[in-house]
Amino acid sequence: MIQTFLSGTISTIEEGVSEDGQLVCKGQFKFVSSEARENREEVRDELAFRCKGAPAMAIKESGVGATGVAQGYIDLQLVQMGDYKEKIPTLVVRVWDSTSIIQPNPFDEADAQLAQIQAEEAAAENPENAARPNKTFAF
Repeated sequence: MIQTFLSGTISTIEEGVSEDGQLVCKGQFKFVSSEARENREEVRDELAFRCKGAPAMAIKESGVGATGVAQGYIDLQLVQMGDYKEKIPTLVVRVWDSTSIIQPNPFDEADAQLAQIQAEEAAAENPENAARPNKTFAF
């Protein structure tokens, strides 16, 4: 088992309870797999994760959108896909250190920009969806 450390953002969380009564969390974890260079942009990836017990409690308390460092290992599950077997990776989190309080979420800015672009495109397609000033008048 090779220990790994990934820093990134929790994008989804599903909670459950194991057979022995411990909290279990599953979800998706966003991270930057390749830093930006002169001739290319950074590469963002998403990986499934799972954890049980204390790390699950820490992730639940951090919530969706929290940034942090996950310490654990990659579990590869073999799934038969027709004539070949596909390896599906899952990050098994053993320790979660939330850094949301210290650092801003690096994905929030990109998500906000995307939402703004989509709103502008929707307004351009239909004038009734255009943004209106937030002024009220009383007579």
